[in-house]
Amino acid sequence: MNTWNRFLALPFAVVALLGVLVCGSVQAGVVDCHPTSLTLVSNTVDCEKSSATQDFLNTNPMTVNAEQFFGFSDWVFLDKDEMGSNAGQSGNWAVDPSIWDDYSNLLLVFKDGKDTTLLGYLAANGASSGTWESPFREPEFDFNPDSKIKEVSHISYYVRGAVTRVPDTGSIVLMLIGLAFLGLSRARVNQI
Repeated sequence: MNTWNRFLALPFAVVALLGVLVCGSVQAGVVDCHPTSLTLVSNTVDCEKSSATQDFLNTNPMTVNAEQFFGFSDWVFLDKDEMGSNAGQSGNWAVDPSIWDDYSNLLLVFKDGKDTTLLGYLAANGASSGTWESPFREPEFDFNPDSKIKEVSHISYYVRGAVTRVPDTGSIVLMLIGLAFLGLSRARVNQI
């Protein structure tokens, strides 16, 4: 490298170093999954792949919030489906349908054992169950030829976007009409 290139590279190196010092460590975050990965989990609308290899709940922020799955950092842990001895390459996922009464988003995080990253799937609005095939396969992952598809060890479920309940306009109107009639009938009783 000649002297001029070294001179030009120095300010860029200083800026990069200052950025790390001021902003903290650089984190890769999430990237879109390969399009075929989305087809492996039914009733989902999007898929992201994280650089994280563990789904930590005991860190602050927990992994899904540090990675900002689907651009959000306010996910709340809901439940975990441990496969245990039933770990496999396909199955069903399900949550209580009533979660949609309280939340606007549902995230499914798939994890395999050692040496895989997390895959997050955004559930379709109102979806509470579906099927899955292991997303730990080619072309998303390039494993050695002996193990083309890895088993899913667990699925973690997260929710976000607390639903704000707005009173139904029709109910308010009916209540006001009822109160008006009650007031009129009371006025009639007082006249007698």
